Amino acid sequence: MKFGQEARPQPPAEPGTFAERLTAMLCELLRCGKPLEPLLPTATVEPIARQVAEAVAGQGRLAGDKARTLMEALRDPLNDDLRRRVRAGEVKAEDLIKMDENDLMNPSARAEHEAERSRFNQKRNVEAAIADATPRTALYPCPTCGKRDASLIQQEKSKTWFSSCDESNAVMCTCLACGTAFRP
Repeated sequence: MKFGQEARPQPPAEPGTFAERLTAMLCELLRCGKPLEPLLPTATVEPIARQVAEAVAGQGRLAGDKARTLMEALRDPLNDDLRRRVRAGEVKAEDLIKMDENDLMNPSARAEHEAERSRFNQKRNVEAAIADATPRTALYPCPTCGKRDASLIQQEKSKTWFSSCDESNAVMCTCLACGTAFRP
C-alpha cells in the first residue's frame, strides 16, 4: 500500500464451505415442527442436516439447484410430514436428494398438482382422439408453412332459399404441422 492510501475494507468472508453453510440452514429448518410445538435442540438435528448437506454438495453442478429445491420444500409450513420423516431417519439423505419437486411437495400441493396433471393429460388425450378421428389429406398445401399434412373438417351450412346445392357443405382444413386453419 502506498503512502497516503487508506486500506479498503474487505467484505466479510462467508464462514465455511457450501456444505457447512447448508448444514446451518438445514438445522434451522429441521428444528421447527408444527406451529405450536417447541423448537428441537440443534444437537438433535445437526447430524441429519450434515448428512443431507454433504449429499447435496456431492451433486456437483446441480448442488445449488438441489439445495434451493430442498430448502423450499422444508421451509413450507404445510410440509411437516417431510420434516418429521427426515428427522426420524425414515428418509435417508441419499433418497432425499433423489426426490424430485413433486415428491418434496406438501400433500395438499401434491394432490393439486396431480389433479392438474390429470386434467392436462385428459385434455391431451381428447385432442389426440379427435385428431385421429378426423380424416387427413395431403392434397392441399398449408398457406403458412407449405406442408401437405392437414385434417379435413366438413361443416354443414344451413340452406337458404337463395343458395345453390354446391354451397351446402364447406370444407375446412387444419394444418397438422402449424395449426393454421384454411379453406382448400
